[in-house]
Amino acid sequence: MSRHRTVDIAVPNMTAARAVAIVRLDRTDPTQLADAGLELPAGELDVIGYGLLLDDVCSEPELEGCPPELEVALEPFETRHVRAVIKTADTKKAAVAVFGVTDTRDGNVVGGVSIVCVEPEYPPDTPAAVAVDPSPVTLAEDLYTVALGDDPGVVPDVALPRDQRLELVAVVTNPTRTDLNDVLVCLEHVGGVPFTPQTWHVGALEAGGSFWATWPLEASAAAPGRYEASIVVRDNDHEPTRIHAPFRNSHRGDDGSAGAAFGDG
Repeated sequence: MSRHRTVDIAVPNMTAARAVAIVRLDRTDPTQLADAGLELPAGELDVIGYGLLLDDVCSEPELEGCPPELEVALEPFETRHVRAVIKTADTKKAAVAVFGVTDTRDGNVVGGVSIVCVEPEYPPDTPAAVAVDPSPVTLAEDLYTVALGDDPGVVPDVALPRDQRLELVAVVTNPTRTDLNDVLVCLEHVGGVPFTPQTWHVGALEAGGSFWATWPLEASAAAPGRYEASIVVRDNDHEPTRIHAPFRNSHRGDDGSAGAAFGDG
């Protein structure tokens, strides 16, 4: 028996020029995470295969069509998603395999993530690394949705129909007393709910000001339940900072019964 482990990774272009990202997946030494504070098992997972997806699909069981390296063309301010697929053999023993994903542009590594495959699974609330000098841009209120094309500044007071096309709304704000420049807002993932990736180039965000960032969702394609979105914010003077925001995927039933719209709770 085997298990597929998948991780979706946002590859953003936060500039006004076209860009090409070379995204590569490689297995790495678990000891490189010694300073991350993770209690990893000593055993080694049996990795059957691994690769990256952009617009294609993998076939079973050889992960055919999933190369370890992809060339990702990006339009100005465009975000595309790459999926890392790692296939491991089932085991009843504590074991780990670590992979690194690198983003190289013009010969320079500009970003990357570590993927830790571990048995038994780590708790979902394991803390992630935080920025040393985080951007102060934050959410002004809970996430919510509106019907596609509606005013994002008006929160619906009723649940939306199951087949309604939606936009996720994140109201980001500058809570400081200083204007922030070159503000960017990127939605990394929505916990498994399909969405249209897009990086918002907000530009200047004045002290106390807010901006309504939106992304089209395919909410009906996801099962009802609680999800968590990951949003990355950045400004000219601070490091990119990840914001985790929970919300609930519920709809008005086909019989007209009420249900909560997307939102925290």
